[in-house]
Amino acid sequence: MNSTKLRATTGRLAAVAALGLTLGLGACATNYDEQFAQINGQLATVNTRLDSLDARVNDAIIRADAAGQAANAASAEARAASQRVDQMGMRGGGMAPRSPRG
Repeated sequence: MNSTKLRATTGRLAAVAALGLTLGLGACATNYDEQFAQINGQLATVNTRLDSLDARVNDAIIRADAAGQAANAASAEARAASQRVDQMGMRGGGMAPRSPRG
């Protein structure tokens, strides 16, 4: 084999190797891009679910606070009513028995 043919063959071999390496790396990059897109999609789904749960928890907290306030108000009203009943009892029974009409 003369040196010209050897150089041409070596050159072609190098070009084929470079092309194969480029295509192989390109396939890896494509696979990586697909996996990255899939992971991003999964993360978006998880984030959406977390946002929904956050909203539900915040709504539950608001409702629990409102229920607590209502319970406190009812308790205060019950104490006031109890105090009024106690005051009536201290005044000699508070309510005189009714005489029958007729």
